[in-house]
Amino acid sequence: MVQKRLFSRFKKITVFLLGGVANQVFAQNPSLYDIIATSPSHNTLEAAIDAAGLKSTLQGTGSMTVFAPTDDAFSKLPTGTVESLLQTPEGLLKEILLYHVLGAEVNSGAVQNGAVVAALSTLNTLKLTKTTSGKVFINHAEVTTADLPASNGILHVIDEVLLPNKTVVDIALGSTVHTTLVQAVIKAELLPALTDPAAKYTVFAPTNDAFAMLLPQGLGSVAVADLAPILLYHVLGDSVASAKVSNGLVAQPLNSANSIKLSRLSSKVFANQAEVIVADLRASNGIVHAIDKVLLPIKTVVDIALGSAAHSTLVQAVIKAGLLPALTDPVAKYTVFAPTNDAFSKIPSNTLKDLLQDSTGALKNVLLYHVVADSVRSTALSNNQVIKTLLGNESITITINNGVFVNTNSQVTLADLKSENGIVHVVNEVLLPYLTSVNDNEQLSGLDIYPNPASSMLNISLPTASSFKYSVVNAHGQMILSGDIAGNNAQIPMVDLNTGIYKVLVQTAQGQKAFTVTKE
Repeated sequence: MVQKRLFSRFKKITVFLLGGVANQVFAQNPSLYDIIATSPSHNTLEAAIDAAGLKSTLQGTGSMTVFAPTDDAFSKLPTGTVESLLQTPEGLLKEILLYHVLGAEVNSGAVQNGAVVAALSTLNTLKLTKTTSGKVFINHAEVTTADLPASNGILHVIDEVLLPNKTVVDIALGSTVHTTLVQAVIKAELLPALTDPAAKYTVFAPTNDAFAMLLPQGLGSVAVADLAPILLYHVLGDSVASAKVSNGLVAQPLNSANSIKLSRLSSKVFANQAEVIVADLRASNGIVHAIDKVLLPIKTVVDIALGSAAHSTLVQAVIKAGLLPALTDPVAKYTVFAPTNDAFSKIPSNTLKDLLQDSTGALKNVLLYHVVADSVRSTALSNNQVIKTLLGNESITITINNGVFVNTNSQVTLADLKSENGIVHVVNEVLLPYLTSVNDNEQLSGLDIYPNPASSMLNISLPTASSFKYSVVNAHGQMILSGDIAGNNAQIPMVDLNTGIYKVLVQTAQGQKAFTVTKE
């Protein structure tokens, strides 16, 4: 501290240089305005106060707290902002300056983390943060020099200009269903980041019920070090309206530990497993979407597929079938038998094209047939083991004979790829369920399949359709025959098929119908 004493007959001046702030102490302490006016780093603030007619306010009696942005703080504003504000100083400029003033004296030691206080401007409140390391923030601005005393209050130097904009934090503060989220943001010391008026965010905001489902013991059960990464996983560094969400969009949040997988299913939007229940709550620094579950940045079975170039077709199918929300559930446990691109390429091209277009719902059934609702490691698999899948009552059968096989022909080529919500086993054949859960369509009345039982040839006859597709699936869920017919009739050769029961699916422009056929 450098002190300079000047004596005269009437007054005594002591100049303290504190972090670039010249604080004149007269026989009576200087006013808040005097501190600003004698500071070499507050020229812009002084000019703004003079222009807005607030000099007398800051020289007057009473007790106030002033958060004083430096010249460098003003220089961070967009080019031309200060000049524009000075053109109408009695309007917005005055409100902005009053947003930096409290009507009572608050020293840094009295600041409580998460306190929301009223400024002299009624346009918005100020959000205070006191970190565990002792730093103090007012909204996004850090107090760089604290507790400069004045005759009419106290002054704190800050490194950013405060703007009374409505931020994503204000949306959460104004919602009765986001009180837990607000507590979490305060506890994680994220108020400064989320109140930044120059930022652009998308916040997926879990409701109180969402937090209660995940943390029945409350936020006290989560360490501060663990809480911030979870919350930052809910924030994108850009403003994304719900209308801009495309099905299968993979977005990178502020926590780079994992991506967020977005789904659009009919009129519903999902972020991972969480449904957006209220969309497009707009703030000046972004947009908020309320969600019904808490997102966790864990590695899921979906991430394993996304990270594999050999599973791009599977990823495409999962997105198309609307299964991203289910398979990204962080509290679920799954085993996924994951067909490679080569496995999908073994399906006849027309059939695969139709399957991936998913006009009938068959794609979802096929994929659910590859998923077990439990985490089953390869060491837990046994010969002739029957495992129920997520497709209704449909099961797969494990065969162990010089390797592990699913439904006889699909071999596990890579086992035990672990994620935090399950295990992935890579297979080289697509599993097709024996029962495809296809609803009969009355518009296909008159369709005839004969003879049944069949020995050498199966006839398909349609009275009106000009073309149709057919496929034959065996009892292991494998598609063994398929074709396109340009006319109304087809003959399917059955002579080389083993004796047993088969499923025949017929598809036309009017719909589809499934039949059970016996081969003698």
